Parts: sequence; structure tokens; C-alpha cells
Amino acid sequence: MTKGFTCGIFEVIKMSIIKTAIPKKEVTPVAPIVALPEVVALIKSAVKASSSMLAKCKQAAKEAGGQLDTALPLKERIDAVVLAYSVAISGEANVKANFKDALTLVACAQAPVTFENRKGEEVHTTAVDAIELNRHDMKSAAKAVRADNGIGRKTAERSPKTPTAGPVDAVNHDSVMRIVASNLFAADDAFIKALVQTCADNGWTLAPTEGKLPKVTLPKVK
Repeated sequence: MTKGFTCGIFEVIKMSIIKTAIPKKEVTPVAPIVALPEVVALIKSAVKASSSMLAKCKQAAKEAGGQLDTALPLKERIDAVVLAYSVAISGEANVKANFKDALTLVACAQAPVTFENRKGEEVHTTAVDAIELNRHDMKSAAKAVRADNGIGRKTAERSPKTPTAGPVDAVNHDSVMRIVASNLFAADDAFIKALVQTCADNGWTLAPTEGKLPKVTLPKVK
């Protein structure tokens, strides 16, 4: 009986597993995308153009270095040469940025420069040697040179969203109370006039209300 009961339990468990088992989802194999020769050619051309563009900008900066007027301040010296080639640059932002960065390094050729490269390492070199670095590091070196010479891009200080209140002048409460005490039995008009004047002397403003005495709220004393 025990054997039959045990077999029956196994059958129940077996059927339960069969009924509750989740069928395995079949994965449809995805055919690999074959690179089109024409697309490969265009991408390689773009990569080559990007690399050659940077090299040409560096060479152009070296050639134009002789046109830097040392009689001018550094920023104006560099800007004058960049402006001279603005027509040739034709609004190409990357060309202008690379040319100007390289020209900045040419202008400060022997100056020591320290910056953090793309690997997060601190680099110590000279401006002229930094021209031969990759685009990212050359840009960082040029930025460091500008900062060292006080011609870096200035970031305007943001004004606080909520204007900070100025210091509150101390209120002469004794003066106010003396006026109040001395005018308790005065006519209403004279009392109000004296009170308004005293409040004004202490920086308060009382607006008259029709048919009622002005309401005065004293500031909290910390």
C-alpha cells in the first residue's frame, strides 16, 4: 500500500510539473547584416577626412605663426590671424576651432603647459609639443595656455533666483513707545500724524485706511 501511495504521489507531482511548465520560447535567428561596400567606403573616407583635416589645421597654424604680431596682446594677436583666414574657413566650426587651438599653442610655443589628458593623466609639456597630440589633448593644452595667460573663456556669475534681502535696520522701539505714551490723550488727528512721522523716521510706512486707524505690525525682534 505504501508503495502504491508513493507511486501515486510521484504521478501527481509529475503531472503538476507538466501542466505548469512554461514552454521554452524559440529564438528566431537574426541574419547578420552585411556591410555594404559603398557605405564602408564613405565611412573610411570620413575617418580619413577627419584625421587629415586636423593635420592640415595644425600645419596651417604653423605656417601662419609667422604672421602673429608680437606688438599686440596675445588674444588680439591670435584673433587677428584667425580673422584673416575667416573667408577660407567658410564658417566651418571644427576647422576654425582646430586652427585657433593650434595657433594659440604656436603663439606660446616655448611656454610650459600642464593639463589632464583624455586618460585622466596629468601631462607636463610645452605648448609647441602639445600641437602634435591628438585633437582632445591639443584642445585641453590650448585651453590651459589661455587660462595661464588670462584669456580663457569667462563664465558669468549667475545671479541668485531669489534676490537676497539686505540687512534690516534696527527699529527704535523706545522712540515709538514714547510718542504713543505722550499722545494717548491727544486728538486722533494729532496722534496719528505724530505716529506716522515717527514710523517714517524709523523706516516704516503707514497707509491710511478710510474711517479706521492705520494698523501697525511691529517686526519680529530676533
